[in-house]
Amino acid sequence: MIEGKLRILLRCREERVGSVEIISTRPQISGRLLEGDRVSQALSKVPVIYSLCRQAQSLAATLAQGAIEGGEPPPGLIQQARLEALQEHLWRFFIDLPVTLGKVPLLSPFAPIRQQILQQIKALDAAPLYNAPLPWWQALREAVEGGLLEYRLADCCGQGLTHWQQWLASSRAPLGDMLRCLGECLPTAEAPILMQPSLMGLDADALPELVTLLESHEGYGAQPWLAGGHPEAGAIVRHRDHPLVSALRGQGALVLARLVARLLEIDRLLDPAQALAMGSFARGEDGAAGWVETARGILLHRLEIRQGRVHRYQVVAPTEWNFHPEGPLVQAVLALPAANLERLRQQVQLIGLSLDPCVGFEVEVCNA
Repeated sequence: MIEGKLRILLRCREERVGSVEIISTRPQISGRLLEGDRVSQALSKVPVIYSLCRQAQSLAATLAQGAIEGGEPPPGLIQQARLEALQEHLWRFFIDLPVTLGKVPLLSPFAPIRQQILQQIKALDAAPLYNAPLPWWQALREAVEGGLLEYRLADCCGQGLTHWQQWLASSRAPLGDMLRCLGECLPTAEAPILMQPSLMGLDADALPELVTLLESHEGYGAQPWLAGGHPEAGAIVRHRDHPLVSALRGQGALVLARLVARLLEIDRLLDPAQALAMGSFARGEDGAAGWVETARGILLHRLEIRQGRVHRYQVVAPTEWNFHPEGPLVQAVLALPAANLERLRQQVQLIGLSLDPCVGFEVEVCNA
């Protein structure tokens, strides 16, 4: 298991953030552990080496292999990746967000939800063609909506800004309380950089350019870029044109917009009729890339085969985009006021949570 963590170091002067340094201990050598293996052997190692979001990692690897050798990923693996993404989104709302806001995590409602998801993932290991019946999904949806919103997700997020504001002002549900608290911690007037109305997002259209750069630049996976700059990855990219998300971005509430996009994604993932976003494309005769839309954004695996063995294996994860030295987190934090260092620390923690690295992170603030 290869994990690591992020350390976000802020140096402040004259009540402004002077610099932001992101120090990562996440190893970037993982793909080398597969080079020289037969393809089937390499694919069996992928969920062990990449234990974070292991179902999505396996699916991206399988898609890349299929683009070279033919074949489709097992339906069970696709459903496992879907459930994994759903669990990750829910963890942010039931556990991480309340803790970051100084509140008690919602363990009681989340524990049975998580247990249902984990049991279903395990059942798919034994029966990869099994599909959970519609009543199972309906019961899961009721548990999620009841435990978090006391309201239907579609009604909460799907009816525009005015309806959202009315719900937020009157809701006594755990999520309503948390989001009101979030608004107090991140007032728009103090954080104009959170606006970014012309959001540059990493979507499927950018992947051919990404793979071209990945093939030709050593170390690209650790600090990726595109010709147009440093895009953001995550649910907000998929839902950036949704009326509510767009309206919140226009108001300067990008952290809230990201969280609303996550709610929209939860609503989508709870509907088994909605396809999981994924794909693959060949690169020459012996190379290919496979990608999956995870809870944090697009995960891409690039595979190159020679004589039946893995010649090169590369991965680009969403965290590398959002926590790039010139990426979304740094851009947002550099514009924050620093008169109150403890308040600044909490704001950075909330921005970091909304961008959601795949490993733990800590924030350190000091005066230069």
